Amino acid sequence: EESAIWASGGRDGCFMIWDTRALQRTNSDTGEPCYRPVRKHERAHVPVSETIHQSPASTLRRRGIGAENIGTERSVTCVMWLRDPNVLATTGATDGRVKFWDVRNSIRPMHEIALPCVENGRRRGITSLTHDSTCTTLAVSCTDSRIYLYDYIRPDQPPVARLGGGHEN
Repeated sequence: EESAIWASGGRDGCFMIWDTRALQRTNSDTGEPCYRPVRKHERAHVPVSETIHQSPASTLRRRGIGAENIGTERSVTCVMWLRDPNVLATTGATDGRVKFWDVRNSIRPMHEIALPCVENGRRRGITSLTHDSTCTTLAVSCTDSRIYLYDYIRPDQPPVARLGGGHEN
């Protein structure tokens, strides 16, 4: 049953929940089955501190900001189910946050981790997210070339470890 439910994130700033048991449609061109998400959450990692990111896409286009630039600021880079089958973790390309969502009520995250990956006063993004086999430690890879380890039981605490050694600019 659980393998029928999965999640995805995208450059449009959305994460979606899919259920392959849900009613599917047929692609009129190819005749292949098409699924629609059963839940969609928009603006999951849009930085609210920057006015440009609060504007609708049409306003941004009028200002000469193309879709290729909008997407990189809003991208959901990782989605991962946690131990609780109703909790999904998502990460953003530029906001440096891990957000935890109760997918039964995903209006706003139930908890957030703001990584300490700030460079020149600007928050860095997250490239990867995983957990250990017991789901007690989260490993978060940041664009500052570090991996931050968090205790899943107490995610509001500072990282339990910082791993470096990657490429330094």
